[in-house]
Amino acid sequence: MPPTCLSSASAIPTGCWMICLRSRTRCSPCHGASLFRLISNLTIRGKAVLRQMNVRQVTTPVVADCTYPTKGHVPMKQRLSIALLLSSALLTGCAGAPAAPESAGPSTLTPGRYVSADDSQVWVFWGNGMYERRVTREGEPPRYDHGQWWRVTDGGTVVAHGGGETPTMLQLGEDETITLQGVGGSGSAVLSLDDDEPEPLEDDRPMAVCFMAQADAALAYDPMTMRNWPVAMERAFPELEAAYRQSGRRPPERLPVIVQGHWAEGEAPDSDDPQLFLDVGGLQQVMDLGENRCPAVSLQDGNWYLTHLNGHPVPAEPGQQPIFVRFGEDRRVSGLAGCNRFSGPFERRRDALSLGPLATSRMMCPRRAETEQAFLKVLDETERFAIEGRSLFLMEQTGQVLAVLEMRPAKAEQ
Repeated sequence: MPPTCLSSASAIPTGCWMICLRSRTRCSPCHGASLFRLISNLTIRGKAVLRQMNVRQVTTPVVADCTYPTKGHVPMKQRLSIALLLSSALLTGCAGAPAAPESAGPSTLTPGRYVSADDSQVWVFWGNGMYERRVTREGEPPRYDHGQWWRVTDGGTVVAHGGGETPTMLQLGEDETITLQGVGGSGSAVLSLDDDEPEPLEDDRPMAVCFMAQADAALAYDPMTMRNWPVAMERAFPELEAAYRQSGRRPPERLPVIVQGHWAEGEAPDSDDPQLFLDVGGLQQVMDLGENRCPAVSLQDGNWYLTHLNGHPVPAEPGQQPIFVRFGEDRRVSGLAGCNRFSGPFERRRDALSLGPLATSRMMCPRRAETEQAFLKVLDETERFAIEGRSLFLMEQTGQVLAVLEMRPAKAEQ
């Protein structure tokens, strides 16, 4: 399939968005004259990682090698694979659209409930980077989706990515509207802010989660939002808890299930602020996943070795000790940042994670200095985490992945 422009230059601040799509063959070349921004969406164990990269000139065709996840509401049953190469550019093959100046539109999305003019689409955006939506078409049952959203340009462009085949680009307007444009020409719509207080879509629908029952609480890890959600202890909760006990699992092991449920707002036991709970109306299926996205280990089970940093792979270097992090039972974190060792306190509450202040040794190591500085910066900026399988994702609060690490058995690193 040839490159497809998401929209004209008038809709996207700095020209048009170039998207290369393919199923299982390489994309056609995308020729660009001058690349203003390059945003890569990399596949790391099936999770999209959006990172903005440096400006550079392009004089040769840009080729994106990308695949998309299989459509369906069982995201954990199949390995999701997605890789996009989006560039905001002056494109010679992009419908001849001239470059447009940077938009003066809003740079942030106002959390709340947004509705299309014909009421066929309802989107709810939460300030923590989560969204959910309902799409209704005549003669068809409602379709639901949820996931994470990120701001990817200063001109008011946002990406929403959930369980569907492709992400959705959202262009923010001055009048509290959002223009949606699906990748590959899937159709656009304009949404208007209906209520600036987000409220859950309280319709039960299938949701694939990783469930764990504990003595004082129950949690469901949702791979679409990369968050652990508390489960309301009502309706079908006893059935879900019984399935977990019968499976022989014990915390921190998870039971992969498909439930009928929705999010509901309630009071947090340790805060005056409302929080979202997963309200389960029925247990639909216990899954046998094979390769899955349920957490297989806990944060303090062993050493975490760096595999990706700011969207780039970190290959093993012969003769060099691997970069790693260890979270101790004493709430101390330690490890090797490249050349120097570091240590300090860490704080964790459910998905929230903060590290530091960190003390480091003072060895000179020019060969790995750049990687070390970048990694220490990531540790300082980490606000939350997620574990899928034996992979640890260090993230900003909104879900932007900063680093990915792999668990290996704990050992004494020299």
